[in-house]
Formats: sequence, structure tokens, C-alpha cells
Amino acid sequence: MTTTNTSNLNLAKPDVGSEANNWGNILNSSLDDVDKAIAQRLVKPVGGSSDVTLTLTDSKFAVIEFTGTLAGNINVKTYANDAKPYIVFNNTSGSYSLTFKSNTGGGVALTQGQKTIVYSDGTNMVSAVDTSQLSVSRTITLSGDVTGSVATNLSTNPTITTAIGSGVIVNADVNASAAIDASKIADGTVSNTEFQRLDGVTSDIQSQINTKAASTDLNNLNASNLSSGTLANARLPSSISVSNVSGNGSGLTSLNGSNISSGTVADARISTLTSSKLTGALPAIDGSALTGLSTGVPSSTTAVGSLRMFVHPTNRTNTGADSAHTAGSSYSGSVLANYTFSNQGYGTMVCTVSGSAIGTGTWLCLGPSGRFRRTSQGDAFHARWPGLFLRTS
Repeated sequence: MTTTNTSNLNLAKPDVGSEANNWGNILNSSLDDVDKAIAQRLVKPVGGSSDVTLTLTDSKFAVIEFTGTLAGNINVKTYANDAKPYIVFNNTSGSYSLTFKSNTGGGVALTQGQKTIVYSDGTNMVSAVDTSQLSVSRTITLSGDVTGSVATNLSTNPTITTAIGSGVIVNADVNASAAIDASKIADGTVSNTEFQRLDGVTSDIQSQINTKAASTDLNNLNASNLSSGTLANARLPSSISVSNVSGNGSGLTSLNGSNISSGTVADARISTLTSSKLTGALPAIDGSALTGLSTGVPSSTTAVGSLRMFVHPTNRTNTGADSAHTAGSSYSGSVLANYTFSNQGYGTMVCTVSGSAIGTGTWLCLGPSGRFRRTSQGDAFHARWPGLFLRTS
């Protein structure tokens, strides 16, 4: 009895009663071939420009990867024309073609860098997957609220460009918290701040504007229609006629005193007066209008306003008489001296100087003082009489 083989994988089939003590070897070999045909991969170098024929063992692998650099167009053939499927990977380089064929039949051109499923029909090697339709460009079209399309033959990653259809979004489609910016409305020239000013408008804006006075009317307002507010200086003429002014002026503030030529300024408008604010001669003043005056007149030699009696501090140097101080003239304290009355004899009361000149302040002479000298029987007789003085500084 003999051993036969399967028609495609060429697996050994020992007849019953044959191959005594050899069945195990034959079975193990067949199982190895089945493992190759189902799950094993072969890496096969095919570089160059010559055709390559696989060995019987090579042809038994389920997956075959072809490697190497091609120098020309080549064919890779199986060992026989046995019907069998393959997964083949053209992992070669070089700008040439590689065709995978059955031993004597036709084959399939393998694209470099791609994996292909093929099988032998017993005569030719053919593709197990019809890829003819994959080379035809197809269009994917979107419809509904979002529209768009893409054309691709799946050789590259497709990009789908979409757009929202015109007029398909309605108010119900917008989320209440969307907070759409005002720049997205109309031509985008209205800002959020400007748009928000519409809050509180209760009727048509244009109608409200139309009911208001025209701008030309606002430029010709009658002053009699102004009941309150403040006019800017630019709205007033350079001068205002007195006939156009009424009232007591109590509402006027920040007036320059140099512009007041007549009338009476209220006490409330006058600040504390100091000597620096008074110049020139004072007009006649009715003392009845003065208040806050002291009831006494100072008499010290140091207080401004003091009234004192003074004499000249020295005697005449020659015989005769003179007015040492003239009424209406001012004198310094260096020519003024205190005086006392004393009895010098001769039965008369005369004025004598008490001490030296007071030496302080400026004094206005209100009543003149005098002095004289005479001699009699070889004696010199001196006399002086006081004048009334007002201290002015």
C-alpha cells in the first residue's frame, strides 16, 4: 500500500495499513505544513532584476513578505499551480514593479508598501478583494442643517468641509447662555456696550427721536425757557447790559473786585480787612456805623493809636522861642520825651523833661509843642510846653 498527497497543500496521506512504525513522522510533517499554511510568515529577499521562483517549502507559508531593492521589473512565482490563498506584502524599494504569479499562469501586480490578499485558482494568481471600485473617486454629501461634501478615492486621508445651511438655524436652536457678541450682529460695527444701551427702550426709537426738537431749534433757545441749570461761559456774550440783569446778585460767585465800579458789597462777600488791602486816603466815615471799638484810648508808648503828651527832649541853645513840634507833622520817638510839672522857683509852674527821648514808633502831632530860653542877670531860664501826639506805627 502507498502514501498519497493532497492536491493543494501537498500533505501526505498514508494508506490504511501502510507505513508501519512511520505514521508518526508522516503526520508530524503534515501538521507542520498545515501550521505554515495557516499561521506562519516568510520573509523572502527578491532584490535585483531577475524573476524568482519560490521553493515547495516557500510556497507553503500563509504570509510572504518580499524585501530587497528592485533593479528591474520582476515576477515572483509559486512552486506549482496549486490552489491556495496568500497574504503578500511588497516591502521592496526601487521604482520597479513586482508581480506575484502562479508557476505557469498569470498574476497580480503588488503595490509597493501595501499588503494584498490573493489566491491561486489552480491556473492563475488572482486578487481576493475587488479593488477596482476603490480607485474611482466617490463623493460623500452631507445634508440637513449642516451641508458639505468631500471627494476621495481613499488613497489619502479625506477632509470633509462643512457649512451651516443658510436660514436653517432658528431662535430655538440658540442656547440661552450662548452670550453672542454684538460684533456678530449685522456688519459688526455696534459694540456690546452700545447694544446694551437699548435696555429700557419701550417703543420705536425713531418715533421718539422725531418727537424731539430739531437740532436747529436747540441752537436757538429762548433764555426765558431756561428755569434751572448753569450756562457755560461760552454761551454768554462778552458784555451784558444792566437792563438785562435783575435780582440782588446773591447768586453771583467768584467775581473779580476790580470789575465792581458802584453799588454796595454785602458784608458776607467781604473777608477780613488788613492794612495790605487798604491804600489811599479814606473817605469821611460816620463813626456811628463803627462797631467793636474799644471804649478806652491806649496811652502806652508802644501801642499804635496811643494818645500822649510829649515835649522836645532838649533845651534851646540860644535865647528865644520856637515851636519844637508842628501840628500835622509826624515825628519819630527820638525827638519826643516824657515831661513833668515842677516848681522851679519864681512862683510859677514850669514844664521840665523827665528822662531822655522815648525812642520808639512814629507819632502824628495833633497839637504843637514849644520851648524858649531867656537870660536875666547872668542866669539862663529854660521852659518847654507839651504837645498832643497820636502813635501811627
